Amino acid sequence: SLEAKSQFCILEGDSRAVISSISTGVKYWEIANSTDQFESLDCNFISRGFNYAAYNLAQWALVCNMEGVYPCEVIPNSVFCNSTPWGPNDP
Repeated sequence: SLEAKSQFCILEGDSRAVISSISTGVKYWEIANSTDQFESLDCNFISRGFNYAAYNLAQWALVCNMEGVYPCEVIPNSVFCNSTPWGPNDP
């Protein structure tokens, strides 16, 4: 959102501690240092059970040492499964 120069941001995550810290202005997290740059920032806790697609994408990026922007075609379909966690041995 910062790179896109957006004034509005919705942050959703499955770590209640991180979401709570950012929402209440605690500045321990690197992202929290950037929150003042948004006109509006909504932080929402979402259970991992409802957020497997995001969790799986993060796991895939970590295992594959990927960072940056990639077209969806590069990412295996199994990563986008929103009902089970992805593992490095998945197709």
